[in-house]
Amino acid sequence: MVQETAAPPQVSPEQQSLLQELLAMVAAAEVAPEPRSMRTGTVVDDGSGNVAGVPMATAEMTTAGHVYVYHTETGDRSIVNLNMLPAQLQKRLPTGKSAFSIAPTVKPRVNTVKCLLHADDPNRALHDELGLPVCPKSNLPNVFHRRRHMERRHSAELAAIKELEDQTEREANRRFQRELLTAASSRGVAPVVVEPVVESEQPAERGPSTSIVTSVDDLSTARPQRPVTTASSGLAPIKWRHPRPSMPVPKRPKG
Repeated sequence: MVQETAAPPQVSPEQQSLLQELLAMVAAAEVAPEPRSMRTGTVVDDGSGNVAGVPMATAEMTTAGHVYVYHTETGDRSIVNLNMLPAQLQKRLPTGKSAFSIAPTVKPRVNTVKCLLHADDPNRALHDELGLPVCPKSNLPNVFHRRRHMERRHSAELAAIKELEDQTEREANRRFQRELLTAASSRGVAPVVVEPVVESEQPAERGPSTSIVTSVDDLSTARPQRPVTTASSGLAPIKWRHPRPSMPVPKRPKG
């Protein structure tokens, strides 16, 4: 019995052209290293995790491979698997332009913002007096990322720097007030010192509530309100205090 073999699928000229273009891109793309931490020769088990006690290591790894792609607007480089390269190259920007290419089309942006603990920081001498360490980070995108870097990596050092800045600001304010007082005294002008307003944590005590009564009929319906003066009645306002409820006095037992 002769087994019939399936005929190979027909490939259109457009598909052949696309395939040839894709193969040319793969050949021209820059090969990237494997992004995984496991490579040939990596020790998987030192022998303590198996019964035989024999260490195990990777002898061979087979992957589709990885290449570099570049963003067409920012120039940022990223690694993509060869199996995902066609889909990555087909991505478009909102303007309709290709988002990625196998070769850089623009010069990538260079990040130059340095950490506050960098050796080239202007306040490095003060930081040395405080005993703060040196951080070599010098490629942060902007000051926002620098602040986030300080909060995550150097939280204690950031608190010390803020305390130093607050102390410097307080000393500058005192120096300005002394200069202002000296200038006012030399001109014979009585200086006016504005004290900072300190809010008390304890709520202010309220006095007894008062209400205004202008006639006898108002005695039964009087409610606590702010004192006001009514000119239409012709009577002087009377401050009325609500009587407190009297408590019965217990009688002392006889005998």
